[in-house]
Amino acid sequence: MQRITLYVGGITVAAVGLLAMLDWGALSVPERHVPGLIALVILGLVSESLSVRTAVSGTGGTFTITFIPLLTGVILFGPDVAVLLFLSVGIVAEFAVHKKPALKATFNSAQYVISASFGGLAYKALAVLPALGGTPDSQTLFSDPAIGPTALIVAFVGFGVVFLALNHALVAGAIALSGRSSFNGVWRELVGPSGSNIFYDLLISPISIAVAYLYVSLEIWGLLIVILPMLFIRHFYLINFRLIRANQDLLRALVKAIETRDPYTSGHSMRVARLSRSIAKAMGLPQRRLDRIER
Repeated sequence: MQRITLYVGGITVAAVGLLAMLDWGALSVPERHVPGLIALVILGLVSESLSVRTAVSGTGGTFTITFIPLLTGVILFGPDVAVLLFLSVGIVAEFAVHKKPALKATFNSAQYVISASFGGLAYKALAVLPALGGTPDSQTLFSDPAIGPTALIVAFVGFGVVFLALNHALVAGAIALSGRSSFNGVWRELVGPSGSNIFYDLLISPISIAVAYLYVSLEIWGLLIVILPMLFIRHFYLINFRLIRANQDLLRALVKAIETRDPYTSGHSMRVARLSRSIAKAMGLPQRRLDRIER
């Protein structure tokens, strides 16, 4: 418990330091776009309320699509304003929507700030590259001149890769410390085989670019259009998780059905499965192999 507390404390101090380094004088949003910023916060909170609960290495977690409205904020208002957008949504979602314990809520809010801050550095560096058509003033769709399509896409991908990688790494560290699991095992489970989970998130994230352009054309009504694809993606996550859970429940039911024929060995298969997983975990095998061995 002491290790995870120190870890969360370090992450929180780092987040506060990054917030202090922001250019607060430049964090201004045109008055006519304030309703759009508020709408993105509301969309982020709605996404959090629709998150799909799951578990990683025995620790409760969620699949969420909050990154869609938050990434839209990066494109529309720039990475610095987006850091505060991530922070505000994170704090309200963690403490009020999910009502998580203070330690976990503080960690999640802080890691959002760290991930978004470093993602913002990548975004800024790529958005102004002359080879991509960028200029020192081109960071958002409202800048003068506005960021070019090529620079926008490259900068957006850069932000997404850095943000998601840091997000997964910080969460993996917290799960590993709190559950005394190996960091590598938790990391592999979070990112999927060969980083497939990050890749899938990046495939979905261009919706944010489309939403940003819709906002430029239709203003706040353009943001409301994103609700439908968000619900569709959330439904996909939910169906996938339910399928995994159903397969696990079916396997347990089959084992119990078989063992009813021989009461003497009742529970034998489940005990062997638990012991096999414990041995494999002690050997330091990755999470996917632990699951396969247990099955």
